[in-house]
Amino acid sequence: MKFELKKVLIYLSCFIILVYPFNYTIKSRLFPNTTMMLFISISAFVILLIFSKIKRITKSQFNVLIVTVIAILFEIFRNYYFKENSEGKVLFFTLYLFLPFIIMSNQYVVKPFFNIIKLFCIEHICGTFFVQFFKGMYFSYILPWLSNGLDSVAYANIMNGYNPGLTLHYSTNGIYLSISTILFFCKYIKDKRKSSLIFTILSLIALLLTGKRAHTLFVIVTCVAVYIFHCREKISNKLMKLFIVMIIGLISLLSLSTIVPQILNVFNRFEESIAKGEMLSGREPFYELAWDLWSKNKIIGIGWGAFSYYFQINLYGPEFIYGYLDAHNVYLQILCECGIVGFIFFISIAIYSFWRSWENIKELKNNFKKDIYFQLLFSFGFQMFFLLYCFSGNPLYDIQCYVIYFITLGVTLQYKNYLQIKKVGENDEKSINNSTSL
Repeated sequence: MKFELKKVLIYLSCFIILVYPFNYTIKSRLFPNTTMMLFISISAFVILLIFSKIKRITKSQFNVLIVTVIAILFEIFRNYYFKENSEGKVLFFTLYLFLPFIIMSNQYVVKPFFNIIKLFCIEHICGTFFVQFFKGMYFSYILPWLSNGLDSVAYANIMNGYNPGLTLHYSTNGIYLSISTILFFCKYIKDKRKSSLIFTILSLIALLLTGKRAHTLFVIVTCVAVYIFHCREKISNKLMKLFIVMIIGLISLLSLSTIVPQILNVFNRFEESIAKGEMLSGREPFYELAWDLWSKNKIIGIGWGAFSYYFQINLYGPEFIYGYLDAHNVYLQILCECGIVGFIFFISIAIYSFWRSWENIKELKNNFKKDIYFQLLFSFGFQMFFLLYCFSGNPLYDIQCYVIYFITLGVTLQYKNYLQIKKVGENDEKSINNSTSL
């Protein structure tokens, strides 16, 4: 009974932590106010920390805490979000920064997190297809509820052939479906179940329906890279199979487009951008502003959230529907807000974790159950997607993205610790055997 209660509380806490980022559009429907939302989220973190049963802080845990504190210092030092009255954004980012420490300290939370992520991914796959095939009901009931009766970009998205699903912007839906496609693809690679393949295909089709070019491109690159890495020992035999699957997929896509023409919107947008020579989609002013802001303080930057603040002052106009936008390039935004010091700090963590996830897969591939290898594959794959998306989006500033990224960092650290403990145990066993033989 005690064990079951613990399991229920862990699952409930993981659900609370993920329900906000996966349902950001309806946060006001889920929680009465930001204070209540924050209190419930902190309670969930505390419960997971209690069940980790930390008796003493290990060297690895201490190092992660130090890195977390440094990241928080970069965030709160001259933070401009307070000037935008976005205190909630600061508080939630700070709270979620502790996810890597929580996960590396409690092995029992990894599986619950993944199960709940799958649940929310299915929610957004179903939501996207619902919008696609039941537009009348969507416009009459769902959209007014999502937008609380206010005008929203979602309506314009649909009129232009872009599917926002259960969100108010097709970019947000694109993030959820990118997570979903990578997740189910990694699951299928390991378990080879038809259900995983079906969800992978449905998720990819739903992603194409959003019309998001960068998301689709980065997801495909990620999935191909994950597949090649997974099959690296017999890649020569697998490349032809991959090529054939891609050809069949393309033919199937073209056939499906005769029924659902919106499925080709991604490719049509690529074609239009190439024809117009506008591959950056008008983001040049964003990048120029970020570069100009960096020149004001190259070493430590001008403060977290400063870009969106100065964007509002310098670039905001009638052509922009949203105010306080980010730079749509995390690397440039980190450079202007945190300077060279912060940029090196962020890049070092990102590269180390990505490399460590690579090493974890190589070392643990044949030593673990299928579900754990799937977790390692997804951690590797999503980190790749995240780093690619940083070139054209705001994943470090969007709660829909950074929460999953922090989870993958925690998974990477969790299994890194396992490998260290395992190696120490093997060395101790060898020492005992050697002393016995002597």
